[in-house]
Amino acid sequence: MADFQAGHGHLQQAIATDQRALAVLQELGEHGKTGLLLNNMAIIFATEGKLDRAEQLYRQAKAHFEQAGDRANTKIAVGNIADILYLRGNLPGAAKLYGQALEIDAMLDHKEPEYLLYRFGDLELTRGHVQDAHRLVQEAVDASHSHPGTNASGSISELGVVLKAEGDLQSALDLSQKMGDMDAVEESQVALVDLALEEGHADQAEPLLRAAIAEFEKEKVDPDTTSAYTVLSRALLMQGKSEDSRKAIQHAAELGRHSPDPALTLPIAIQTARIEVATAGGDEAGHFAIAAAGQQLRSTIATAQKLGYYGIECEARLALAEVEIKADPSRGRSELETLEKESHEHGLELLSHKAELLASVNQASPSHQ
Repeated sequence: MADFQAGHGHLQQAIATDQRALAVLQELGEHGKTGLLLNNMAIIFATEGKLDRAEQLYRQAKAHFEQAGDRANTKIAVGNIADILYLRGNLPGAAKLYGQALEIDAMLDHKEPEYLLYRFGDLELTRGHVQDAHRLVQEAVDASHSHPGTNASGSISELGVVLKAEGDLQSALDLSQKMGDMDAVEESQVALVDLALEEGHADQAEPLLRAAIAEFEKEKVDPDTTSAYTVLSRALLMQGKSEDSRKAIQHAAELGRHSPDPALTLPIAIQTARIEVATAGGDEAGHFAIAAAGQQLRSTIATAQKLGYYGIECEARLALAEVEIKADPSRGRSELETLEKESHEHGLELLSHKAELLASVNQASPSHQ
């Protein structure tokens, strides 16, 4: 009953039904089923963004699975706790738990490491460890192929993200189209949007994004909706629709207001600063807006560095260089050259190419001091 209620969006009713079942199970000392109930309740709380309660229940579920000797579900609970830590920006803690869950999976007769592998790969990409990310995600894709009936869209989608970061846009495009054939329509649309933006086709990206957003809003998937509005703001700004871009990023900020996930909140800060710079006039108010945007980007860089979000740190550094090159072209180009070299060494070829291109475009820019 609780599963049915949760599946139809009646989350509070589902929790109440789970608690009734839990009261019965506690009298029976049934650790396996108790663990499943606690895990299901935790999923609902995580969906609602109540991460503290979700983590508490996941840890209780893990303890019950361990007492029941259920290693398969222990693995799932450990992976779920890792997801919560990742959402909070605790990358070292999440990485440790993904590793532990994979160790448990390796001891099982029926191994299903796909989800853990591509989530761990996503984390490694976030940290700027591109080769490790590619290896883990490719292992996830290979594992899904060896398990008929497995939904491989998550690992294939993540492989597309890694390939895009490596600058292999054509292979990423091929994968996004494959996802569309697998009925992963929204994921495919967002992947296609990202690629369209990187190739400068913002006009093609906008309708795809709006279709994906409509579906995310219908399904009440707030993190995906927040991220999609951030990308929509980028697409609109690239088309010169600055006011629409500002409205989109303000909506993203409102949706992500209570999110602890740096992967959502930091890109919003970067895009907000870009809009301020793009719309600033040449008067004193404009100079003040640009200075404030630069300060916001420096703060974002510091936060990303502290948390280990290397890819986002580089995006913020790129945006800051765009600001600084207007005031001091020599210094701006120097920072771009440093960013180009660093990101290349990490395997982030797309970002390295962006830095190289921006530096070359501004090679002969006169100083505006």
